[in-house]
Amino acid sequence: MARKADVTDWFSTISYQEAPLVLRPEAARPRIWVVVAEKVGDARKLALALSPDRVVIATPGKAFGERLDGTFRMNFGNPEDHAALMQFMEESVGLPDHVVFLTDRSGTALSSEDAIQKRFLPLVNLFQALGASSTQTQVSVVASGVAGVGGAALQSTQALLLGPVMVAPREFDHIHTRYVDLPGGNLSTADMNRLVTQLANELRAETSDQVVALAPGCRWVRRAVSMPLPAKEAGATDWAQEDGVYFITGGLGGIGLEVAAHLARSKRVRLALLAREPLPSEDKWDSILARNPSSRVAGRIAKVRELRALGSRVMVVTGDVASHAALSAALNQVRAAFGPLTGVIHAAGVMDDAPMMIKTADDMRKVLAPKVAGTLALDAAITENLDFMMIFSSVASSLGLPGQVDYTAANAFQDAFARERSMRANGRTVVVNWNAWRDVGMAASAHQRDVHGLDPSRTSRHPAFDGYSNAGAERTFVATFAGASSWLLDEHVTKTGVALLPGTGFVELARAAYAEERGNQPIELSNLEFIAPFRKEAGQPQKLEIALTPSGDASDFVMRTGGANGQTIVTGKAQICTTAQPSRIDVAAIAARCVVRDEVAADHKLAQDFMAFGPRWANIQRTRYGAGEAIVELKLDAAFAGDLSDYVLHPAMLDMATGGAQALIPGVDLSRDFYVPLGYERVRVFGAMPAHVFSHVRCTADVSTGLAYFDVTLADEAGNVFADIARFTMRRLDTAAAFAASASRPALTERNDALGEALRDGIRSAEGVEALDRIMAQPGLVQVIASSVDVSAWSARLDATQIQAVSDEGNVEGFERLPGLPEYIAPVTGTERVLAGIWADLLGFKAVGTTDNFFDLGGNSLLGVRLFAAIRKKFSVSLPLATLFEAQTIADLAKLLADPGQDVPANNGSGWSPLVRLRPGVAGHTPVFFIHGSRGNVLVFKSFADRVRPEQPVYALQAAGVDGKMEPDQTIEVMAVRYLAAVREVQPNGPYMFAGYSGGGVIGYEMARLLREEGQETSMLMLIDTLEPAQMRRPISMMDRFLNLHRVRLYRFMQLPNVLWKYQIRPKVRKLMGVPDLPVVRTALEAASDEVDRAYKHAQWSYQTPPADLDVVVIRATDARMHFLRSGPTLGWNRYVQGKIKTYDVNAEHDLVFQEPSLSQLLAAFDAAVPANANT
Repeated sequence: MARKADVTDWFSTISYQEAPLVLRPEAARPRIWVVVAEKVGDARKLALALSPDRVVIATPGKAFGERLDGTFRMNFGNPEDHAALMQFMEESVGLPDHVVFLTDRSGTALSSEDAIQKRFLPLVNLFQALGASSTQTQVSVVASGVAGVGGAALQSTQALLLGPVMVAPREFDHIHTRYVDLPGGNLSTADMNRLVTQLANELRAETSDQVVALAPGCRWVRRAVSMPLPAKEAGATDWAQEDGVYFITGGLGGIGLEVAAHLARSKRVRLALLAREPLPSEDKWDSILARNPSSRVAGRIAKVRELRALGSRVMVVTGDVASHAALSAALNQVRAAFGPLTGVIHAAGVMDDAPMMIKTADDMRKVLAPKVAGTLALDAAITENLDFMMIFSSVASSLGLPGQVDYTAANAFQDAFARERSMRANGRTVVVNWNAWRDVGMAASAHQRDVHGLDPSRTSRHPAFDGYSNAGAERTFVATFAGASSWLLDEHVTKTGVALLPGTGFVELARAAYAEERGNQPIELSNLEFIAPFRKEAGQPQKLEIALTPSGDASDFVMRTGGANGQTIVTGKAQICTTAQPSRIDVAAIAARCVVRDEVAADHKLAQDFMAFGPRWANIQRTRYGAGEAIVELKLDAAFAGDLSDYVLHPAMLDMATGGAQALIPGVDLSRDFYVPLGYERVRVFGAMPAHVFSHVRCTADVSTGLAYFDVTLADEAGNVFADIARFTMRRLDTAAAFAASASRPALTERNDALGEALRDGIRSAEGVEALDRIMAQPGLVQVIASSVDVSAWSARLDATQIQAVSDEGNVEGFERLPGLPEYIAPVTGTERVLAGIWADLLGFKAVGTTDNFFDLGGNSLLGVRLFAAIRKKFSVSLPLATLFEAQTIADLAKLLADPGQDVPANNGSGWSPLVRLRPGVAGHTPVFFIHGSRGNVLVFKSFADRVRPEQPVYALQAAGVDGKMEPDQTIEVMAVRYLAAVREVQPNGPYMFAGYSGGGVIGYEMARLLREEGQETSMLMLIDTLEPAQMRRPISMMDRFLNLHRVRLYRFMQLPNVLWKYQIRPKVRKLMGVPDLPVVRTALEAASDEVDRAYKHAQWSYQTPPADLDVVVIRATDARMHFLRSGPTLGWNRYVQGKIKTYDVNAEHDLVFQEPSLSQLLAAFDAAVPANANT
């Protein structure tokens, strides 16, 4: 696209132009229709107008199912119900040619939250369901309040619907969309007959007009109309008042600061800049500017100083524009300091591009918030008669850019809001739809981050960090390694010249990030897993990002390289350490035991042939070896003593303290064997490292796997322990070069090219403020598109681009790859190419490689069901859902499809096995076997397997019949025998570890009891919210209710009338009336799961729990129903368990035990029940 050289030609506006409908012969062809409507009366009226075509109607209900009248009910907010509707269509009627999303237009305008919850998110859910298909489908969204033609009232929240309408055809080449705006009113009334006929004709025509407005006998289409605006005199900014008070949201963003500077240059004004994150206190500004003048924080400080130097008064206020309370507080500060507002510029916004198929509701709410809730909060909080309210929107609202369903919707809302406010509020309201500004703004920031990584907005206490930024609950720290500040890398170099960050560097940086606002509290890091090395090329700066996300009482952290293709390097968890500091160690006594060998290196470095350590690593004074243990004495050279004031765990000292006794590994030859760190199970930090350290190292090793494990206690000269490390794992490699080479440097994706092109053609800052002056000089303008490129040509280019054309050969054009994925490996075989096409179709990516992991791409159980339905259709092979644990990549799945019996157990008869491997762990560790709940599936255990310590093997046992190939087992005893036989294929002898969830706990109990009778030991039996069967059979008495009523959560009381009606009253009424049960449409896998559930519940009801001499761990969900509450802390198992019972409570309801926050509590219970060094 060519850039327009003359700013005069940049401008256009949105107009609705009359355009009669021209029907073509094909409009009369028969179609299959689905009408998803908020009101059944409207749907029936439209269906009658569409007759004799087949029309399936779906209207709101609690859950998906078919009504007696042939219509369907569905929960519009549940993605699974939309998928179930399309599944029914595919299997029973045929996929629809045309889907109509018909809103209720008879009521009052919806609030922003209701519009998001009841309109925007359900429409996205619908497109996600349709996106899993490849059938050509027209989707028409029918609502009111967007066009405002013919005197119709405007409802700005309705414009959110335009986001999915505009973006869906950009991401799915088989979906065509349009929005049809009608006057308000109930379609089912007689006076609407003419309009309904007109609507039916419009729907049949399937024109290319994407936004249409109808009224009886009238039709308008939306167009962008060119509108040249003449130049103003140089320096003329008549729209600003001398000494005026201007409130700018996104005030510390690039565009916000440019506009502020433009105002300050033109007049002496008072500027209030609203930002989500505060600037440091002004007494720190000079030191920040001196220390890191190129940082984003320093840049913002310099800008504020420049504004003041121009003679304007400037204040920075902090708050979330989407929070009415926070915004009101910020505005009150401004009014107290500057007086009433003169004008408002709303420039705040967030972008988070991703395919619609993997967008979650939470993802989209974050993008919508500043522009939707923020705009409305501003409108409500402003009491002044403003000169103007200026809203910065985007051309995305009329283009619909791929990956921006939420951003497009948010900007469309702002466009509609400005038009609506301009008709009711004093002063001027204007909205400007910008294309990308070249050097500032969200697009420029996104490109900067893609290429160079995150530029933090806040300073950090730790000198290794440039600073950090907050985005919602996530906090990301950035460390740039360049020049003298990169000693962490420059003194840790392979002898081939590759600078690598030591594993202990990751430990210290993770600790420092978590400790940023926690001071000197003891900290525990756990499950540190080193995925790839971090390297720096000579002369090239390299960024490391550390993202912390709250998870219960802890924070999960991910370390990755900076940039769009940032590679994940390390993962782990951090939390406050509640364990008491260990007792002092007796250094002399340990040394007295270590008499096998005594070493003193002349250069004070570890003797090996792979690394060229720098001077900070020359800290080993003496190493004394004993039988499986060593005591290492270390001292940091006095020249580097200053490091210790900043580095609590000095990486060079810690490196030698943990890895300096590698000679303990049996048969090791450090001139030949190169060991690299794999991770730490746990690091507890109780205090700062001194300059003189004693390290007590204990080692176990698995020579066959090349793995070595170290437990390390670190103490000062007096034996006071300041850190304790469990299960530091190292792995032998052939060469250091092999390790360094594994640090891949993937090329930037095409997103950088697209963004780069958009920015090259983008708006320069001087041009942007000039365009603003031209717009504000025209008092009659409300919505103005200001774009340095032709928006109509841009739209046509997008229309001509097949964003997601998927053929049977897997030739895919879709959205870019996610950052952090492994290097792309193209599909080779025919099966791989077909699978790649299916995955791309489901997940919305252009390049799906053979080694990409389904779950890493955003896959979940719902998409898994669709995936296996597509595989069944394409390959005529039925696979159980648990196959995703065995074959998570295209390469593995293709092998399985080539020989379905080779990689997983056969799905028939005696050859079938219930065993599913969730995590391989490390050889020699006792596996834990999870046992399914009543419905038989095991995907629920994935979250546990992903988070448990890396060396722990995890298996699951799924139910017979869960794939529909076998009859379900009918008794608990039969299940237990079958599962024990499968367990013994992996582990012939005990001790065993079982964890049964819900009904699986009953099966686990029977398995452990049978083993006990055989003389085999079960070292752990965990019953996860498992009610002892007799407790389920025993009726709930009035005394039970009286004693436990206070423990029932309030929301359960609120649900009680509906529950009584649904499960007790309505079934009796229907039976008395002779009305049959409502049919429920289920997929094949869901139907199989229903059969398993029925069989299990019958088996549980029949099971008479025998007493057993077992030790049991009982996990109880505290948000529970009365059967569970009245059964006490042990859930009734104390009557039968003759051993010890340990109980843990988790803060969750039964179905959410494996989600946060209870997942972290469950993992802690597992760690307590199975210490890391106790299961080998």
